[in-house]
This record gives sequence, C-alpha cells and structure tokens, in this order.
Amino acid sequence: MRSLRALIVLGFLAAASTGRTEVRFVDSVVAEVDGAVVAASDVALARALGLFGLTPAAGPLSPVEIERYAEGRLLVVEATRIGVEIAETDRTAAWDEVAARTGGETALAAWLAAADIDVGWARRMVDDDLSVRRFVDLRFRALAFVSEAELSAALGPEAHSEAEREAARTRLEEETARHRLAEWLSEARARRAVRQLTGDREVPDPLPGPTGPGIRR
Repeated sequence: MRSLRALIVLGFLAAASTGRTEVRFVDSVVAEVDGAVVAASDVALARALGLFGLTPAAGPLSPVEIERYAEGRLLVVEATRIGVEIAETDRTAAWDEVAARTGGETALAAWLAAADIDVGWARRMVDDDLSVRRFVDLRFRALAFVSEAELSAALGPEAHSEAEREAARTRLEEETARHRLAEWLSEARARRAVRQLTGDREVPDPLPGPTGPGIRR
C-alpha cells in the first residue's frame, strides 16, 4: 500500500484535436487496515492479477472484493510478523504463474505499461499474495487434522473404499482450515482496526482497461 499523498489522484488525458481535457481515471481510498490506507487501485490491481482470492473481472469494484482484499492485507501483516520466508525461486514461479494466467509475459508487460503501473509494485503484490498462501498453508491447512472417528462419523455406516475415505478426509480438512481461517480473520478484524470506507457502494475501477488477452474476463 502507498502513502495517502499518492492515492487521491486525478489523471487527465489531453485531447489535442478538441482542446478539451478529459478525466482519465480517479483513484480513491476505500479502506484502512491496521492504520494503512487501501486505494481502489490496490484492489483493482489485485483483481486484475487474480491475487488474494480475487477473480479477474471487468466493471466496478464490489464491497465484497474490497473486503477480501482488506482481509488479504491482514494476512500479509501476520505473515510478515511471524517471518514467513519465501525462496527467490518461489517468487519467480509465482510471477510466472500470474503472467501465464494474464495472457503471457508480453501481454502482462503491455498492460502494466498502458496502465502506468510500476512493475515493482505489481511484483511486490504478487510476493505478498505468495506470503499469504504460505501462511495459510502453515497456520491452517497443515494443522487441520481429521481423526478416524470424525471421518467415520462424516461418512456414515456404509462401506467406503480407501480412495473415497481419503477424498472425504481431504474435503473435511479443507473445510476445517477454511473455518479456522474465517475465525482468525474475524478476530484479526476486531484486533487490528479495519475500516471499509465505501459501505455498500461499488467503486469505479481506476485502472485503464487491458490491452492484452487474459487480464480481465
């Protein structure tokens, strides 16, 4: 996230043929997380790149998307606090994954340039998303044990193959991890001041549209 000075931005595009000046995009503060501001462009960039559980899409930013991004920032704070480490090879692989799902390295670079987005900012956001995923794996998924008794109770008295039991175990462990993560986020929101400043309103996407395939769907 960036300083407040850089967040409330009016971008103007001069139309030489008419002499008019048109608004190109408007950025705005949409939330505060642990004293740090969140801009609409932060959420829009995360959405365009498919980070923090957001799905690439066109149109205004919804309150749900803003909330999900704010939760992602809470997880980044915690991952940083406990010192989650990410190897450089994993950072490179995460960036390559983002490029692959946004139309390839060339299309991604073209869109970042067209949107006037610093590549370093985009890479830091990808790194943050990777830290969040690693933290969730270590803190929730790795500790989501399901006992044989719990598994049997969930499956019922019918006979099941080993493959069916393992599939059910995986599903139950994932449900347990999601439940514990939701509890943690609820507590974290109360512990660290999180304010969504837009209420139930949608917010215009402040980034210019994509120039390559795969950025928005």
